[in-house]
Amino acid sequence: MSYNVNPGAVSGVLQQVAPLLEEYGAEFAAVGEKISELATACMAEPVAAELGALTEKLINPAFTNIAGRSSNAVNAVNNVLAVLLESDAQMAGDAREASMRAAQSAADDPPPAPEPAAHYGPGPQAV
Repeated sequence: MSYNVNPGAVSGVLQQVAPLLEEYGAEFAAVGEKISELATACMAEPVAAELGALTEKLINPAFTNIAGRSSNAVNAVNNVLAVLLESDAQMAGDAREASMRAAQSAADDPPPAPEPAAHYGPGPQAV
């Protein structure tokens, strides 16, 4: 199995998602305000009480859950991206170091013995 991750593309997606999470928070606040306005506008205490209960028991927990999960997912991807970039840098450094050690080891070796000249064919022809 092979994993091919483009850190630039992942970072680009994260940069697109961050403003959406902020926008979601603003929309969440706006929904709360509209429900409050609705409760006031209906001018009926039982309806306002039920809207309050609906908001408290269903709407707020759902919105909070969505915001929390979304934020956790973005943070997790951010953390994975940081680990990936750090690992890539470490592997590149390790590869450079191993390459330098191999080159130094080869430089310390004596030169190889020359190979004898190879002759093919019948050789010089008598005239």
